[in-house]
Amino acid sequence: MLVLAFTLSIVALISFAIVLSITRFNTKVVMEPTIIRGFKNDKLSANAVLVSKRARWVNSKLSTVKSQVGVETQFELSDGLAKIYITSRYAGRFSSLTLQFEVRDILNLFSKRIQRVYADFTYDSLPLSILVPLPHSRPMPLALGERSGKSPGSSLELYSIEQYRPFTETKNVLWKKVARMPDESLVVRIRDSSIPRLIRIGFVQRAKREPKAKLEWMDLACEGIGMMGNSLLAAGCAIEILHMSKESGNKISIHEISNLEGLSNAIMELSDSPNLGSDVQNLFEILDKSDIVVCGTRELEERSLAVPISKLPALVIAEQGASPLLVGQKTMLYTGMEDVRKLVSKVLEI
Repeated sequence: MLVLAFTLSIVALISFAIVLSITRFNTKVVMEPTIIRGFKNDKLSANAVLVSKRARWVNSKLSTVKSQVGVETQFELSDGLAKIYITSRYAGRFSSLTLQFEVRDILNLFSKRIQRVYADFTYDSLPLSILVPLPHSRPMPLALGERSGKSPGSSLELYSIEQYRPFTETKNVLWKKVARMPDESLVVRIRDSSIPRLIRIGFVQRAKREPKAKLEWMDLACEGIGMMGNSLLAAGCAIEILHMSKESGNKISIHEISNLEGLSNAIMELSDSPNLGSDVQNLFEILDKSDIVVCGTRELEERSLAVPISKLPALVIAEQGASPLLVGQKTMLYTGMEDVRKLVSKVLEI
């Protein structure tokens, strides 16, 4: 009996030593996938497991999961694997998860909790405005004034003359000119576009916001930019979005967009944009290059920004408690209920 007790004591001591030796420094978390993307309110999932060299001597299971403010998490356990469910009612890019695992020896005598921050995880919550179906038609020339888009289109103005190509409308063939040509080649008139070929959207973020206020502000900014981008693509415009970027070393990043996938990527990156701090020179450059500006009413509390923004078409996110110094005539205050397409139409008419 004494031998058995001694043996069990040794085994227990070994088990205790193994559990004690496992720390967050000699373990790692493996997740699959590391990047997930969906729309707001979608319930997405990823698998997580704690990996250790002493895995054969212990059992580990996930006990808690935490993420950034605005992200809801749940998890379920199955055969040593944890399936984590993630959802958010806010649009934007969220990163990192804080995972706490409970480690137990195989005799179930001792336990220990290990907390790991998984920083390489990215969760993209896309704005619902990208899903809104829009008619793919160009505005009528008479509704757009006299501005030339300097690109082929359907207005009454002549843009250029080119060789006939298959499926070109025969009404544009210059028959009299063709009759005078020595060969049998056909030439057609290319009409001028009544809309600009390219629209630049500048995203300006400078004011400091509390975490909850920033979530709500960024959510509306993503929705507004998504609707504007969706409308411009449907009208046949290419888009560039300008914003400050962490990846470019807090310098201006420019996204060239020609489809909804490119629009989604740009919105997710700008939602992770840094505040510029005391240096506003790059913001002035963004304003100088932009056809439309997106910012919050807190940005308009600073006169150096409020004055140039008031002169441009702007989508300004309404914020509680903000006191803008100046609001321009071309500004749309956005609470999520306004029809952003009206602002887009005004930009195309300028």
